[in-house]
Amino acid sequence: MQTQNDNALKGWEYRVVEVDDMYTIYEVKFNTKGEVVSWIEYGAEPIGDSLTALREDLEMMLAAMDKGVLRLQRTGKQEIMSMLVVQGRDGNGKAA
Repeated sequence: MQTQNDNALKGWEYRVVEVDDMYTIYEVKFNTKGEVVSWIEYGAEPIGDSLTALREDLEMMLAAMDKGVLRLQRTGKQEIMSMLVVQGRDGNGKAA
């Protein structure tokens, strides 16, 4: 898990992330200010202990398409995740 900020944790959600001109889904944790706190090291894969649970996980991943896209920038050993407005959507999934 990569860490960027140590503020109080609000929760996590799946988000679309641009990495090296490609898009993937990551699990991203946010603080109470809505800022990215941490993220998994690699893109997420759907998982479930039943077909229903697997479907629910896939649906949460699909819901990430309606939220703002994040960009993972690598500078040397440091990684920074920042908001990227893509396809007319802002960080809350609203039309920009």
